[in-house]
Amino acid sequence: MRAHDLPEALGKETRKGAPAVGRPAIGRPELQPGHPSAPSAALALQRAIGNTATTRVVEESRHRHGAGSGHGRTGAGAAASGTPTVQRAPAPGAAGPKEEAKPTEWFNATTGKWQGGQPDPETMRPAHGGERLLLKPKLEAEYAAKHYTDVGQVPVFKARAYRRKKGPGPASTGRSPELRMLDRLGRLGMSQIRPEGTPHLATSVMPNGRLGIAGNTGRSHVTGAERDNVNQELADVQDESVEPYGQRRMDKDLHKVRAMQAGDYFEGAYNRPQLGAVAKALKNPDWSGSGVGDNNGGQPGSQHGEMTLLGQHIADWKANPRQREQGMKTVDMGGVKLACAACQWAFEAANQFIGSKYGYRVAASGGHGMLFRNWIMPKWLAEVPEARKYVESKIKAKAPGARFYEGSSGALVLYLPKDYKSADADQDPAESESEWEPI
Repeated sequence: MRAHDLPEALGKETRKGAPAVGRPAIGRPELQPGHPSAPSAALALQRAIGNTATTRVVEESRHRHGAGSGHGRTGAGAAASGTPTVQRAPAPGAAGPKEEAKPTEWFNATTGKWQGGQPDPETMRPAHGGERLLLKPKLEAEYAAKHYTDVGQVPVFKARAYRRKKGPGPASTGRSPELRMLDRLGRLGMSQIRPEGTPHLATSVMPNGRLGIAGNTGRSHVTGAERDNVNQELADVQDESVEPYGQRRMDKDLHKVRAMQAGDYFEGAYNRPQLGAVAKALKNPDWSGSGVGDNNGGQPGSQHGEMTLLGQHIADWKANPRQREQGMKTVDMGGVKLACAACQWAFEAANQFIGSKYGYRVAASGGHGMLFRNWIMPKWLAEVPEARKYVESKIKAKAPGARFYEGSSGALVLYLPKDYKSADADQDPAESESEWEPI
């Protein structure tokens, strides 16, 4: 037995010299009577089988090991018995374990190339989810060669086209980023409406993924030419070659919309799929069912644009109810102006008596509290008794003597007493304090 096959304590004891008196040598068990190596047994064997055969038997007996004796163990046997496995150092000059290469490059989504060093945060930004998704095939094909263990680990950056130069401030906290963006699109589109035309354009991402746009019906309706001009205006908004308006508020809206289209607007808390849906919808405006050219037969009465778009959403809610585990889905209703009192109460009624049954709710930028004569109650509201009663009771409490009558088209039209007058109020949503600029 070699000393290095032993536990450390035992190895030291064998190197001290002779064992203690009356104690068998370590690693050499005392021979019992009858063992082939014992003197008396050897003599008996010699007489019986001769010297040569006796020698062979004795040698074989020396290599039969009992439990706890014999050569040192290795592997699982050593671990089970408590005897440590012998670890041998590498031979002098032998190479150690090879160190794995580490990634040193990041991917530039603007140039489509890998780069070393660190991206400049002033001119580069992390790519958002949609931008990474477009690069997925290329990244999956190349990440391993760049020493990344997973494609999701690859740092992807894109050159900034716009940057925030101010804000955000308190005015931005009450509305979601996507709702504020829908308001901006309404304001930009209104630049193409004649002064005597609709006082409002409502905007919303529709169930088909397109940008729903609707103005008020009635005498101040949207004409077919105005619809086409609004569509062209929104196309120009997305065209970087088209110069800004030269008006502070309009340019402020324009730069934010273009920052959204460039992907720069999605940083931080603004990296939301709902905002991505607005960016996608902007490319495909949808006026279907929006009452373009509807003058209500020349009779008094106007259905407001947000009521028209909400009716289309509610039809989809009923056709596609959500399961409880899916949670409530919010539909954003943007536009040029805040909702009038009647529209605001209609939103509340829709959420309480309709949306709650199907797993949806509508959110708008707020209301200005004013009531307008000849407001048409939309059909989707009139046909739900609880919802209709809710809105009627609110209106009558605000304007005693108010009532609805059936117009020539069968729609319910709001009558307000001649002496009723709403207090003037600011009808525009609060202006957000943040500002963006092109780089």
